[in-house]
Amino acid sequence: MSQEPYDILKEYYGITSQLEKPPSGKSNKGFRGHVFCKILADHISKYVRKYDIVLGPLWIKGIEWIEWDLALVRKGAKQINGLNWYSPEDIIALFECKVHGIYGSEGEIQEVLGRIKGNFDEAKRICKNLKRCFYVSLKEARPIRRGIDYYEETKKVIKDSYIFFNSRLLGDSIRMDELEEIARKAEFKGEFERFIEALLQL
Repeated sequence: MSQEPYDILKEYYGITSQLEKPPSGKSNKGFRGHVFCKILADHISKYVRKYDIVLGPLWIKGIEWIEWDLALVRKGAKQINGLNWYSPEDIIALFECKVHGIYGSEGEIQEVLGRIKGNFDEAKRICKNLKRCFYVSLKEARPIRRGIDYYEETKKVIKDSYIFFNSRLLGDSIRMDELEEIARKAEFKGEFERFIEALLQL
């Protein structure tokens, strides 16, 4: 069993525990998402050495209405006009990354998952060298007893989905000295290993 998902979680909480509480009506959700993407990029870099990793937000020429969180591109791929904007032929893999996964009513989550899958399909249409599109979530909700199983719903719709921990067991603020013990109970076993296996197939 890999130690790496715990290391990712610990790094994430280590940074986000330093954040000030946002004012009423404001959110630091975007920053938290960026933190997770950066930590994930750092951890997967050793598995994908034949490609360059681009930390988002980034865009692909021809589908600029879709913003990507992370991408693997061909070694030495150049930005267009000095922007985080890439030619479709340079794209090898794309990532939709989430900290807390998806949420909402049954209808709302199907809409969100459908939109993510639609973005993946659009990228596959235009990026001829694209090998895989990954949905990676640090945490996703799987109910202890009753309720919507967001983990299961995601798995049904998005084939390449990898979810590391059950958010029902992990709060937003956990003491660092108890984090790993809680995380061991919350881990979706084998998810991280399957994710790395998929990366190694690229």
